[in-house]
Parts: sequence; C-alpha cells; structure tokens
Amino acid sequence: MLCCWVIFSLNQIKGGTMKSSFSVHLAGFIAEQGSSVLLLDCDPLQASSLWARKACPQVKTLTQDDPDKLFDLVPSLVKRHDHIVIDGPGSASEMTRAILCLTDIAIIPVGPSNSDLRAADETSILAMKASGLRGDGKPTVVWLP
Repeated sequence: MLCCWVIFSLNQIKGGTMKSSFSVHLAGFIAEQGSSVLLLDCDPLQASSLWARKACPQVKTLTQDDPDKLFDLVPSLVKRHDHIVIDGPGSASEMTRAILCLTDIAIIPVGPSNSDLRAADETSILAMKASGLRGDGKPTVVWLP
C-alpha cells in the first residue's frame, strides 16, 4: 500500500502517446496494492474510463469535462480515495492546465519522434507554470519514455 494520498496525472498536449493506457495500468496497479483509487477521466474521448470498467473492475471511475468544476471536485474526491489518477486530454486546453494545477505527480508520456519530444517539452512548461501558481513545487514532472 502506498503511504499517503497522491494525485497522479497523465498529461501530454499531443494525442496518441498512451496516456489513457498508462492511466488504466497505473490505477489498476495501485488498486492491486490495496489502496482505494479513482480513475478520473478528463479526456473527451473517455477511453480510459471505458477500458478500466472492463479491465479493472476494482478501480472506480468518474468522468469530468469541465475544468472549472474540476477545482471543486478533486478536493472532495481526495477525502474519499487514497489516490487519484487523472487521464488528461491530448491538448494544451484549459482542462490540461487545471489538471496540472491540481496534481502532485505529472507523468508525461513521450515517444521517440521529434513531435513527441517537442510536445513533451511544451507540456513540461505548462507544468512549471502550474507549479509557479501553486507555490509548493508541485507538480513533480516525470517523463515516461
């Protein structure tokens, strides 16, 4: 079991980088460790929540498409779950910015192409801006090759 609650998010301004797949696997792994986990699907395609319901029935899922509501929703969810995994959209949208302001660990999947690297760099810059707004050094950014 992980020691304390953590909000993980999968972010990348480019689509097709395995954000949804990794979100489901991460949430499933956390659940297997005995922790309560919620997969919060904020991607308009909602692929991770659909997949998780079938592949990892022990993982609770919820969808949210309004970045303003996210700021009210996440603090209440933290009280009910040990961990939250947020699957973000493949864009530099207001939702991506909101997610980065709320997350503890921002995981940025990156492939080997130049466009993947540029998009990961731009996503990291958004995360640094969120960190500046928060003033607490979060989110921690992790690139996932």
